[in-house]
Amino acid sequence: MACIIRRRERKDCGEIARVVTESWQDAYRGIIADDVLDRLSASEEERARKALECFDDNDNHQFVLEADGETAGFVSVGMTDDPEFPGQGEVFALYLRKEVQGNGYGRKLMEAGMEELQRMGCGRIFVGCLDGNPSNGFYIHLGGRKVKTRLYHGELPENVYEMEGKKGTGMTELRKLSAEDGRDVYEMLQAMPKDENGLINNVYGMTFDEYKGWLTKKVAESEQEGLVDGWKVPSTTYWLYVDGTPVGFGNVRSFLTEALKKQGGNIGYGIAPAYRRKGYGKELLRLLLRKANETGIGKALLTIHADNIPSRKVALANGGVITEQTEERIWVWIDTKEQLDNQALVDFWSGALDLSEEDREELGKCSAEDWKELAVSEKLFAAAASLGNRKKVLDYGCGNGWASIIAAKSGCPDVTAADMAPGAVRTAAAYAEAFGTGGQVHAQCIGADWLQGVPDGAYDGVFCSNVLDVVPPETAEGILKELARTAAGDASVIIGLNFRLDPEKAKARGQELVNGNMLYVDGVLRLVTRTDEEWESIFAPYFTVEKLEHFAWPGEPAETRRLFFLRKKA
Repeated sequence: MACIIRRRERKDCGEIARVVTESWQDAYRGIIADDVLDRLSASEEERARKALECFDDNDNHQFVLEADGETAGFVSVGMTDDPEFPGQGEVFALYLRKEVQGNGYGRKLMEAGMEELQRMGCGRIFVGCLDGNPSNGFYIHLGGRKVKTRLYHGELPENVYEMEGKKGTGMTELRKLSAEDGRDVYEMLQAMPKDENGLINNVYGMTFDEYKGWLTKKVAESEQEGLVDGWKVPSTTYWLYVDGTPVGFGNVRSFLTEALKKQGGNIGYGIAPAYRRKGYGKELLRLLLRKANETGIGKALLTIHADNIPSRKVALANGGVITEQTEERIWVWIDTKEQLDNQALVDFWSGALDLSEEDREELGKCSAEDWKELAVSEKLFAAAASLGNRKKVLDYGCGNGWASIIAAKSGCPDVTAADMAPGAVRTAAAYAEAFGTGGQVHAQCIGADWLQGVPDGAYDGVFCSNVLDVVPPETAEGILKELARTAAGDASVIIGLNFRLDPEKAKARGQELVNGNMLYVDGVLRLVTRTDEEWESIFAPYFTVEKLEHFAWPGEPAETRRLFFLRKKA
């Protein structure tokens, strides 16, 4: 079928009313009383009239999908009225005629609605779906993350999902303060408070000429070694640009006085009010940590007002650890090298696992039985297939989704394929569709703190392969702790690990192991090598090792890779 998506017109109201009525009667039969659904069958004219009453030509954020010239679906979006998400976007309605479902039209409508919300400046996008509606699986499949349950019209439970929108067409970048900075930065600083949560905006209230003089002074101060004027620690200021527009700023201090250890820290940052709640604070801090590492700061201190919850969340999402807390302030330390390693890994695997157009064409030629060849060894296949008798499985660090698909094909009805690398998630979603498991496997691009938001005991099956031994040790420990918390008491937990690289053999091959066990290739951490016994001791606080199997990839002479089958400790 040929389809087009266009903005809604007044003439569409009658057809849209019919699509909505038929969709409700199909999706909510058994959820909403039959007499209520049957009453929806009013005349076309009456439904069109009611639709017109709420149609505003000046606030038209609705789109119609036509298939072969006939109205087949529509989507309506706008600013949410949910008090928990002020200023954010919501997909209010998405309906598709039953006879055209299964052709990818729902995804196309969803993309059109989300793009509209992003044009409106919405940094976060939500959608509600009545509990029991099969469409819940559709939103999860598109990457939706359930954030809450609310009552629809005060009566029916409605699941609310946060969707991942497409990124802007421009780039996010950090620019160092320069004497040549212009009016765009000046206007941003005028829009930011003079003093907010301890972050001082010295430019607030200045004339443009005063601002230019201030820039020259700041450049000179940042280049000075030691204390400025005998007491002030020099700092370097950076602007965060998103799609060519400055949206915030941050300062990095290369060393600290005793006073700054109590209040100030190495890094301070802020986002202009118009750009908050869009994830820019998290991105700004990530980039500032990179700059801090480049200047020799191994561990950066942030001091945050105790009631500044957004900044606390941003710091923790970037690997921060709270070391001290009072009623007024918290002290957060972040290992800058660990954060760089983690981001380098995400970038590397995103590029390595993303599918090219040629790859996608080849994937489309796969036969129905090719899923049996996804695992590179029989033991890996058997391990993933053993999760087929589980009800809800997490494949953490899913890569191309091979284990998720095998678990789904083996009987598991609900598999979350989670990865931080966008390219991997796109591939996992494509594989799931190609092998007929799109309704069971839900590919999801996650952040470093995603596991912390998963409820206790949410999964009765966990698969985590080639993750824990390619991330910094502190990160691996944090992942293990959260996997133990989110695993049910009787969960099957399977951890896949690479081979142990002997330090002497590594040296003979010209490879240097940092800290005795960390192998970097082209600046990317590729392996944290440990013995079986070392891994067992790492698992010990959370899991009991029930079985250890060794396996090999094709062409390897010996079975040195490992599969640990774990059981959660009571």
